Amino acid sequence: MQRLVQCLSNILVNAIKYTPPRGLIKVQVTQTPAEVAIEIADSGIGIAPEMLPAIFDLFTQVNPTIDRTHGGLGIGLSIVQRLVQMHSGTFTAASEGLGRGAQFTIQLPLIEPPRTHAPEISNPRSEGCRILIVDDNIDAADSLARLLTFLGYETLAVYSANECLEHLASFAPEVALLDIGLPDMNGYELAGRFRAQSAPAKLVALTGYGTAEDRLQSEEAGFDRHLTKPVAIAELEQVIASLRLVPTVEQE
Repeated sequence: MQRLVQCLSNILVNAIKYTPPRGLIKVQVTQTPAEVAIEIADSGIGIAPEMLPAIFDLFTQVNPTIDRTHGGLGIGLSIVQRLVQMHSGTFTAASEGLGRGAQFTIQLPLIEPPRTHAPEISNPRSEGCRILIVDDNIDAADSLARLLTFLGYETLAVYSANECLEHLASFAPEVALLDIGLPDMNGYELAGRFRAQSAPAKLVALTGYGTAEDRLQSEEAGFDRHLTKPVAIAELEQVIASLRLVPTVEQE
């Protein structure tokens, strides 16, 4: 129940953020013998048609013309989608275009209440995996850490390369997600420091830089994977899972 409350809270916060004063936000709940549907509709800025297919990807802004502080990073919607799927439901978005509002619908199957306390839904692939997130965008780092924590990973978010190096030995990450455009040391240099310290972590570049040259530079710097923002949750999970299957080569 707590997870579903978080889902509704995320959607309502977005609706409030993107709806101007004197706008309208409507919440409607309908039930059939098989499921319950919760629809949250607003009269806000809406979503451009070309953005709808990627609206649930990580780091997707609903409206790129809005500054980063108010435009959101898409992580909230990604969290909602993942949590709803974990409860065997669906989460969809619709909009008639910019300036015409948006509608978000959660559909969940009806089940018999458990006789005893139901255990938390877990993801066996994530158990015991420590993930270090390095991004100078504090909102992005913390939100991604929260999402991965929901999925069962142990996470630590830091906001600079130097802070990353300070926690490297004590946290001992299995996977590190590194932004490239860090202010004190770029991600390529940071990857080199990982390798110089013989840190066994698998390195994933999670960045807005996605050209062929950027990917080549990541490979040369020692990254194991290169992901370009926005990225789908499923893709990120697949990459993490694939890296955990690759044995770490001991450095001589």
